[in-house]
Amino acid sequence: MIFDVSIVIICGYHEPFSYESANLKVSPAKLTQILNDATDQHQPPTVQGRRIKMRYAHMGGQNPPTIVVHGNKVDKTPADYRRYLENVFRKVYNLEGTPVRVDFKTSENQFISK
Repeated sequence: MIFDVSIVIICGYHEPFSYESANLKVSPAKLTQILNDATDQHQPPTVQGRRIKMRYAHMGGQNPPTIVVHGNKVDKTPADYRRYLENVFRKVYNLEGTPVRVDFKTSENQFISK
């Protein structure tokens, strides 16, 4: 019996930990603070001479954890910066065994007439 447990530990099988990672619940204030710290360390690139402004973040869903980032021109965020943010959230919350999705929502300009 001890032998079976040691094999599970050596192989790195952590199903309960993966389940906890997949069903993560975090407050919007904490996610926004992590987003601000990440953008302070590594600024988003400019698009057409304009800076991408990321305002706030919140949980968009669970299993897999989805983080929704709101701001200006965030829909034009390059794939490498999206991957950077996914890795930041994965590292901060120690998310192993589950994918992390980061979605971007751009607010409409209310002063442009339709």
